[in-house]
Amino acid sequence: MEEHVKAKVWLTGGFDLHVRPAARLARLMQGYDARVELAETVDGPWVCATRQAALVRLKLRSDYPVYIRASGQDKIAAMSVIVDCLEGVDCQQRENR
Repeated sequence: MEEHVKAKVWLTGGFDLHVRPAARLARLMQGYDARVELAETVDGPWVCATRQAALVRLKLRSDYPVYIRASGQDKIAAMSVIVDCLEGVDCQQRENR
């Protein structure tokens, strides 16, 4: 069984994970050979970060914790990007690289 890397971050800067940011985040995560999942609690339920609709259904809001786990060949790189995006670094800048 492959080991996950895990993180807990707080959504910051008035950031809510609604349709547009979820779409941007899902596109970013599709570029990695990793399975990245998010949840509202450490026990889940976990949703795949490449699935926009699933991300929106989480209804993640600013100043709330988000639990993240990643596995796969690019798990470290994918985790770095998703943590930056959720902590307020502009995901659009990442997308344009």
